[in-house]
Amino acid sequence: MARSDLAPAPSPTHDDVPVTEFFVRIYRFFYSKTVGLLLILAMAVVTLLGTIITQAPGSTLATAEGAEHFLTEMRPRYGGWTSILYHLGFFNIYTSWLFLIITALLAISIIACTVHRIPQLWQRATRPRTHVSGAFFTHARYRAELPAEGDAASALAALDEAAAAKGLRVVADEKDPHARYLDKNRWGPFGTVAAHASFVIILAAFAISSLAGIDEQLTVPVGSSVPVGHDSGLTLAAESFTESFYDDGSPSDYVSRLRVLEGDAVVAEQDVRVNSPLKYGGFSFHQAFYGIAADLRIVDEEGSEIYAGSVPLRFSSEDKMNSIGRIDLPEAGIDVIVVTPASGRADSPIPAGTAVIEMYPTGQTQPLDVKPVTQGQETNVAGKTVTFERERQYTGINLRQDPGTWWMWIGSILLVGGSLMTFGMRHRRIWARVIEGEDGPSVQFASAEKTDSGFGRFFTDTVTAVNERL
Repeated sequence: MARSDLAPAPSPTHDDVPVTEFFVRIYRFFYSKTVGLLLILAMAVVTLLGTIITQAPGSTLATAEGAEHFLTEMRPRYGGWTSILYHLGFFNIYTSWLFLIITALLAISIIACTVHRIPQLWQRATRPRTHVSGAFFTHARYRAELPAEGDAASALAALDEAAAAKGLRVVADEKDPHARYLDKNRWGPFGTVAAHASFVIILAAFAISSLAGIDEQLTVPVGSSVPVGHDSGLTLAAESFTESFYDDGSPSDYVSRLRVLEGDAVVAEQDVRVNSPLKYGGFSFHQAFYGIAADLRIVDEEGSEIYAGSVPLRFSSEDKMNSIGRIDLPEAGIDVIVVTPASGRADSPIPAGTAVIEMYPTGQTQPLDVKPVTQGQETNVAGKTVTFERERQYTGINLRQDPGTWWMWIGSILLVGGSLMTFGMRHRRIWARVIEGEDGPSVQFASAEKTDSGFGRFFTDTVTAVNERL
């Protein structure tokens, strides 16, 4: 091919940015103090919103039924903003995309700032600036001068001995053989590195808990059991439930006797209160709420039993007159809603001892049939035979598994240790030199540390210790 056929290489333009320069720019952006402060402010605002705005408990918003009832309860409080807050994720803000993004960006900013600071700390700890000008000894914030007896060599030896006796590091000035750099706690500033690392670990713990943690509610009718789920092979059974009240009628205590079974074997058993959870297999079972459940039996047209169990009446109608529960039976192609009079509400339009059964096609909002069912009697509802057997107590349990817990502990311990290093082991630096004067040698001391009563005492003690040896 002729040389004239070769296309000339494109010349670089000002818009071309090398890959390394691109990442350097990102790095510079994140270690900016302004960016860090803005991210901290954003985290504070989101946390404040999570405190002000009611947060949905557990996995309430994970199901359409739970979300619907929760939003119904929130609408009187937030009005037209309810749907907007829901779609923005503000009702579960600590697991929302906004919180996780701010958490990730803040962690990156902390890492960038820490990486940027480590070389400076390392330089100061291992290769400190030992030489200062003569003017420094006359203009520094902390300064002192001591007359010395004998010659300059004796004064310098006394300075070295006194500093060593106080546990100070003594580094000779390469440019001035009669000058010394003295310091203490040179590794103390690395406490900020530990503290910054702890913040990253704590933020990571939040993210791990949000993404991989379990926080959901189990409703367990007393005398029956429910599967724990999550491939655990465990079953949670409620043996009994007791409650006690104050004189004004408010609950003072409620206790569930729970058993955890693996197959048919009881592997854990405990009386569970609000602040006394049962723990087994990495799960924690916390007492959370309680209520009434309706025992139902449903038989299809062919006489086959498609459901027999308790339906927790977890929700209330808008007028608070009725209690509502729901079961979904996808194999039978129906969803069933159970409505009974709320406890203590004699003014409910539903007679005592009766449950209204609403039967829907799966996922539909138009009912197949709605009928009242008297306790103990069989009633045909949409071709199914429904028996409302009785009401019984159920206990509400918060099921939790938090894989971020140990990381949170590690981060917290590291934060305490880093804070103790930073504030309890402050890096103390003094420059000293021996000079010859008309009246003999003298020892000068100087430091440009910020005004600090602790450093003032350290400076005075060091000067006094040297004076005693001169």
